[in-house]
Amino acid sequence: MIRFDRFLLIILGIALVAGVVAVVTGPHLKSGTPTENITPVDIGGPGWAFVLRDIDDPITPEEMNDRISLALRDYRDRGGRVASEIYFGNSTDPDGVGTLAFGFVIDENGVPGTYTGSGNRDAVGTIHERGREWFSRYILPRCP
Repeated sequence: MIRFDRFLLIILGIALVAGVVAVVTGPHLKSGTPTENITPVDIGGPGWAFVLRDIDDPITPEEMNDRISLALRDYRDRGGRVASEIYFGNSTDPDGVGTLAFGFVIDENGVPGTYTGSGNRDAVGTIHERGREWFSRYILPRCP
């Protein structure tokens, strides 16, 4: 028989995954959606992070590094081992272009990977769509 506290933990985990899926894949982020209606996404957990933004508030290299540091700390605090060093460069986008999607994940072998999508106002929907596809492929399988 399953213990009640373990049962509650499982239910909370399922609710968390459902919430993440709803936020990341929600209708407010569909390709072609005007940028005024896009809801920013900034979520993460041990060994992963995912951010979606609008062109008027692009993701900065400092924010990407902060998300990586937090995900690594939480991952290592839970006993995770990273297979390689992580280096993340800082780049500057030209005027009218910004980093609109960012993802970071450490796979089951401890290997880190990232997704970065940059573009102009017209590319927001496509970049977010590709970011959600990356999220579904690399982060969702890690969730309980």
